Amino acid sequence: MESIRDQVRNLFRRGRHGRLTLRGYGAFALHGRPLPLRIAAVMAPMTVVAVAFGWLTVVNAVDLARPLDEAERYAEVSTASLTLVEKLQDERDRAARAVDVDRDELGLDAAFAATEDAIEAFETALAQVPESAFGAQVARARAGLAELGGLRDAAFRPRLSPLATIDAYSKAILPVIHIGSGADSQAVRLSGSPAVVARTAGLYDLVLAAGAASQRRALVTAMLARDWAETGERDALVVSGFQSRVELDAFQAIAGAPARTLYERAGVAPATRSEDAYVRRVLGNDDSYADAGLSVTAWLDVSNQQLTRLRLVIGQSARGGLDQIRDLRIAAWQAAAGNTALFAAAAAFAVIIALAVGGGIVRDLRRLRRGMLRVANDRLPRTVRSLSEYPPELVDLTIRPVGGDTRDEIGQVADAFDTVHREAVRLAAAQARMRTTANAVIGTVAGRAQKLVGEQLAVISELERDQIDPIKLDGLFRLDHLATRMRRYGEVLLVLADDDPGRRRTEPALLADVVQAAVGEIEQYVRIELLYLPAVSVAPGLVVDLAHLLAELLDNAVAYSDPGSVVHVFASRQRDGQVLVEIHDDGPGVPAETLDQLNTRLTGAPGLLLGKEPQLGLFIVRLLASRHGVRVRLSSGEQRGTVASVLLPASFVAPAPSASAYELPEPVGFGPQAKV
Repeated sequence: MESIRDQVRNLFRRGRHGRLTLRGYGAFALHGRPLPLRIAAVMAPMTVVAVAFGWLTVVNAVDLARPLDEAERYAEVSTASLTLVEKLQDERDRAARAVDVDRDELGLDAAFAATEDAIEAFETALAQVPESAFGAQVARARAGLAELGGLRDAAFRPRLSPLATIDAYSKAILPVIHIGSGADSQAVRLSGSPAVVARTAGLYDLVLAAGAASQRRALVTAMLARDWAETGERDALVVSGFQSRVELDAFQAIAGAPARTLYERAGVAPATRSEDAYVRRVLGNDDSYADAGLSVTAWLDVSNQQLTRLRLVIGQSARGGLDQIRDLRIAAWQAAAGNTALFAAAAAFAVIIALAVGGGIVRDLRRLRRGMLRVANDRLPRTVRSLSEYPPELVDLTIRPVGGDTRDEIGQVADAFDTVHREAVRLAAAQARMRTTANAVIGTVAGRAQKLVGEQLAVISELERDQIDPIKLDGLFRLDHLATRMRRYGEVLLVLADDDPGRRRTEPALLADVVQAAVGEIEQYVRIELLYLPAVSVAPGLVVDLAHLLAELLDNAVAYSDPGSVVHVFASRQRDGQVLVEIHDDGPGVPAETLDQLNTRLTGAPGLLLGKEPQLGLFIVRLLASRHGVRVRLSSGEQRGTVASVLLPASFVAPAPSASAYELPEPVGFGPQAKV
């Protein structure tokens, strides 16, 4: 089993320059990957962590806000239950006078309608919370409310005494009170706010006290309306009074400061004492209540005053608790929305910063790449081309920085590239100077050799005129031919040195004479056959270079065709005034791919190998053709061989004053001419 030291050692490897690096570091560092991917890889972990923490903050805020939504719904159930309890109590108490007055005179329809509206609101609020939170109270409340129709017809009638009526209404009221009390407890628990507790603590003690006060109002109203008390009504009146005092004491014991303040300001205690005093008068009178000065109207004024003040405290406490919960809910959701907005803004800001920084790096690198490619594909080749055509002193060798004024790592890379660019231009300028010096030397030596060859040709021509011996004359002709070829090779050196050929013409020459001169400058001139040459003259400035150009093409045609085969030359006039000269050989031909490469080189593309044939000849052809705008193209023959086409511009040719001796009828069936 490996030791811990060996395991740690295996994690590392010996890298370049003896440095220890973590195994797999290259893959982990994403070497060779696109820069945007690497930037994204750097930003992704931090972004994920930030998003996770931000999301947890948002979720926590939402978790705090959701219970307050539920607390508000429970508070609405509590408020609706209080309203329904009040409407049921008012409906019951108003019907209590039916013991002595016709029901139609009491106007109970409005009270019934108000109760139905309260029932509908109660059911709507109850539907927003789970009924299981209230156990069996919901079923009891609905059962009691379902019996309201029959209860309203029988209430306070001979078949249903006031005590029985109060008891029947209580079956509907008490479950509603229990539901409201449970909803209030749930709202307080879910809100978790001491302020809500302070506002609603003891609320349902007041509700029960108000219920007892409402029962006393109904009992006393019935007793005063009939002017006597039935059995059990006095005892019930005593019990309800005791219950009211107990519930009020309980409220005083547990109520918060806001609720006690409301209680005191509403003046519940004085109103309660007034009601108790009136009830004591009723209980202390065994005769006619009317004779004792006790009336329904006076009683309702006293009892309504106490009940109204109790309900005022109950309503304001309930609404205050509901408003407090709503405020907490709104604040919680605002906090959640604020956290969400803050998180979104922070994430967006981080993304924008990352995109800005990363995008800036990528843009700088792309700008640097474009600048480098512009230097590599345009500026440097143009500078090198200018140095090949002009002296370095006449060429702009200024190096324009590709990276601007930045001093960061990208700017340092740009500076390094500028240094390479500057060194390349310096070397190109040095080579241009060396080339100029070499051309001058070559031109001087070649010019002197050309002068000697010219003198040699003059001497040979004099000897040919004076010689009559055929054998010696043949030798002189061969010497003349060798000297002519030597002159051509001397002119090759002058062309390479970008110098004048030394020979100049001041008058036009017939195309036939130019072709003949070219034929005379090659070794195997006997294999050349002239088929057709139109009667045109060539401009003086083109005569010498055209003869040299055709000689190079003829020499290649003879050298790369079968020995003993004939190379055909013919020319034709084009419709636009140009003249096309074509050289057909009978060799094995050249592959199409090679032909494309040779034609590319003939159009001026660099890369010719000057030391190999036929590269040197084609290079000379390209230089001579580029001087005068002559176009040269190689193509395959119809059956075999190669065709060299030379297109002379119309500005360099003109109709000859008289027909040339080599102007022959155009051959039939020679095939289409090559296109240049």
